[in-house]
Amino acid sequence: MFEPRFPLLSYDALTSEQRTIHDRLSRGPRGGVSGPFRAWLYSPKLANGLMEVGNYLRFDSPLTKRMIEHTI
Repeated sequence: MFEPRFPLLSYDALTSEQRTIHDRLSRGPRGGVSGPFRAWLYSPKLANGLMEVGNYLRFDSPLTKRMIEHTI
């Protein structure tokens, strides 16, 4: 049976910082918490920083899609 490396956190178990990140991801262009953000929620400061970098690269960068993929 598959067990995730990081147990998924239920919304009720999140701290206020974690809920802030969760809510921003859910309301933003990503539409939810998925992929690495599930693990990054364990460190809200890390999640926030990486979310900002990802948002810039994915949604606001003047780079071409190919250059963005190389950057990622």
